[in-house]
Amino acid sequence: MVISFEERIPDKQEKCKYLQNKFKDAGFERIIFTVHPYGLPNEIPGKCSNSNYGLRMVVSQMNVADDDMKNILVTTCDADSKCPPDYIAALTWKYLQENQPILKHVK
Repeated sequence: MVISFEERIPDKQEKCKYLQNKFKDAGFERIIFTVHPYGLPNEIPGKCSNSNYGLRMVVSQMNVADDDMKNILVTTCDADSKCPPDYIAALTWKYLQENQPILKHVK
């Protein structure tokens, strides 16, 4: 799980501790926090640039062959998003059912 904050968000450390504790038993291999620096050239501050930065930082840390990058699924949520309890299981099942599971839209 990757949680991306904007640099200007107050109380990031406390929020990280809270979220780490909240999701510690949720079954994620790791919980990674990223902080999107404010004022990067050619970037507009906001959700998309935060998400993009977080994903780029995590991909740079992953030990994944280029051919396997097509098998990474990304779900973007906001702090107020509520996913059904079986969301990840359903997403995984649907992904595995596709004949060519390469970043297709899951309906």
